Amino acid sequence: MLFSCRNFFFLILLFISILPFKTYSKNILINDAIDPYCSGKSVNKFLEENKIKNIEIIIDKNKRWIKNILSALVEFNSNESKTEHTGVFNFAIRDKYKKKFNSTLIVNFEEKNLSCKFRATIRMTGDIWLHLDWKKGQPISSIYVEILDGHINSITKFKLLLPKSRDGLNEIFVASLFRELNFLSPRSFMTSATINGFKYKYIFQEDIRKEFLEKFLMKEGPILEGDERFTVVAKGEFRIPKLSLARLSNRNYSLKGTANSRIALTATSKLNQIYLQHHQIEISKSQYYYPYDKLLINSDKFFTNKNNKELFQTYEALIYALDADHSLSQDDRRFYFDPIYKYYLPIYYDGKSRILDEEQWRSIEILSKGASLDAKKGSNQAAKLIETINHPNFRKILIKNGIKISKDHYERVIERILERLKIIKNSDPSKIKFHEMDKYFSNLKPNIGQNKKLIFVNYEKKKFYICSFDLQLCNKKNLDENQNSLAKILGQRYKDSNNNNSLGMDYLFINDKLNYETGNNISKVIWNKIKINNQFYVKYNNYAKINVNNDKKEIEINQISSLGRTIISGKTIDDWKIFFKGKNNLGFISNTEENPSGLIKDYLGITGCVTLIDVEVNNISIFSEKSSCEDSINFIRVKGSVKIIEILDSESDGLDLDFSDLKIDWININSAKNDCIDLSHGNYLIDKVDLDFCGDKAISIGEKSLANLNKVKINNSKIGISAKDSSSVLVEESLISNSEICFSAYRKKQEFSGAKMRILKTNCEKNQLYEQQGSKIILG
Repeated sequence: MLFSCRNFFFLILLFISILPFKTYSKNILINDAIDPYCSGKSVNKFLEENKIKNIEIIIDKNKRWIKNILSALVEFNSNESKTEHTGVFNFAIRDKYKKKFNSTLIVNFEEKNLSCKFRATIRMTGDIWLHLDWKKGQPISSIYVEILDGHINSITKFKLLLPKSRDGLNEIFVASLFRELNFLSPRSFMTSATINGFKYKYIFQEDIRKEFLEKFLMKEGPILEGDERFTVVAKGEFRIPKLSLARLSNRNYSLKGTANSRIALTATSKLNQIYLQHHQIEISKSQYYYPYDKLLINSDKFFTNKNNKELFQTYEALIYALDADHSLSQDDRRFYFDPIYKYYLPIYYDGKSRILDEEQWRSIEILSKGASLDAKKGSNQAAKLIETINHPNFRKILIKNGIKISKDHYERVIERILERLKIIKNSDPSKIKFHEMDKYFSNLKPNIGQNKKLIFVNYEKKKFYICSFDLQLCNKKNLDENQNSLAKILGQRYKDSNNNNSLGMDYLFINDKLNYETGNNISKVIWNKIKINNQFYVKYNNYAKINVNNDKKEIEINQISSLGRTIISGKTIDDWKIFFKGKNNLGFISNTEENPSGLIKDYLGITGCVTLIDVEVNNISIFSEKSSCEDSINFIRVKGSVKIIEILDSESDGLDLDFSDLKIDWININSAKNDCIDLSHGNYLIDKVDLDFCGDKAISIGEKSLANLNKVKINNSKIGISAKDSSSVLVEESLISNSEICFSAYRKKQEFSGAKMRILKTNCEKNQLYEQQGSKIILG
């Protein structure tokens, strides 16, 4: 306990009696102008990643905020929260204490004179008592902050965690190490924060959302976690881990079109298979080595891609070696589902490590017997990764993140990690038998199913089914887009507001078929794959035909219908020519013989008719004609050089370049009904551009891109060249005709700042420029 209940209530009365003297005047935050771009005096500053010096939060209604925390502390210190085990409590921070409070957020950076002020909301965060405390007569808690009108280094939502809730600096070390090794892991560091005058040290940790993925050059996709309703946030007999399933944490993703809905449905359904298999495992050795809440995964079934499986096994090995296997629990497992590759990538979250301490939370004995088989298989690769680290540089990163670690201490920790990996390599993991899920819920005790229903979704028919645990009684309902019913279902937060009998009812989304065993019902489309010279491959569905001429180094791609998609990836593509010819039949957006899945332009998350992804290119040329896809040609995470890109007659965007680093000699696009060129999240050097009849923007450059355009010729577009969202653009020479606006610079998305564009030579006049406050266009 924090302290005795009697003393606690006395302190509450005393604190409330002096509380009015602790509040702040509203005049502090009303009269000051707020700069949402946080650009300081120089327009260049928003292009930098600035180190935070300290944070200040001024809560509009501080007295209510304090009383809210005190109420949670009172409940925690009540007799009802006590258990027979010291340090274990029957307590969870309930949702009623997680109300939002309007606030002003002030962020001071290490850089001179750079201070940012935003409007924000804050609320308590965390599930258990470790997120509450009492310091120097002040109640404090972990805090969730949502910025309403700006960002901090492209972060719009973050947590200020009490260090004890994550074992202090250990969390920062583990999160930083995973980032150093290029695993998905949130930015985490120590910072000083003053909450209405009270100063304390917190762990700053970014929220896991779209901006987080973009830092790793990942497209937006489903982010999944465990549903905590029946585990950590439940009390006593209501805690039923065997009902824990997966949930879509970024529910809004499923609302962004048909393709996203289908992808989110598949991602959540398949992860529920993992949970259901876990709930029925048989372990050959003592259960002591496998805590009941640790989510064990049949990687042979769910990680069928070889590279994906090896990455997962390496991650598992590192988790155990870093003493962070608390993150493997049903509640704390986090996954990103790649919308193109259709596989899961683990996200590090809340490991409760003590790797910096001389004694770890999990003993060596448990490590030698309790590490998983996947960890054992990944231990060699994990050790190799550790040895590739630039250790002096990484120690500087740790120091910057608030860990003042000496060289000797750092070296001892790295040796400890490598030694633990050796133990894992030589470990004897328990043998685990995974069962299928048939009739799982009906085999549970009858009382478990009281006030609970199962949900199954049939997306093709836009229906879902609410069923009893034995599936003997099911009610059919419509998926209501206006009420976001699918998002609520996938987020495990569905409530039947039209049924008075459903009050207090818990609904569990299972999968996309009306039984316990789900496959991938999103697509019955067959994908074919051609390997070329052991250097790259062409993957295409059964709505496209491919002809490869190895002698001429030419690839011909012909769509059978507008659903045809081709993906090109691998190691290196040297001096090849790619020819694409589309079939414009956009009418196929409902169930037909040619389009049995009823899919539209953004087909299963693949927006390009031809997509090049994760490959290096040298002197390739691409030609496209009559595309009906969202993008005619799409590059994702591609490096190298391109000779020619020519696109004719595109129903939407012409060329889309994402997360890439490219030098392009010539781009020629004629007739694109939306943007001719979209550049985002990358570095682009383009020598010559000829664009005619672009429906919206001729060239759109956004999301922290750096672009150098040498000679640009644009005719007939609404906007010539647009720079936005923390991008920096240099245009050396431009000739723009028949455009309402030649150049524009602005901010579109909250997680970015404005943009900067410099034009050395142009035929445009100053009145053909649009420059939003916080952005800059320089002529000459």
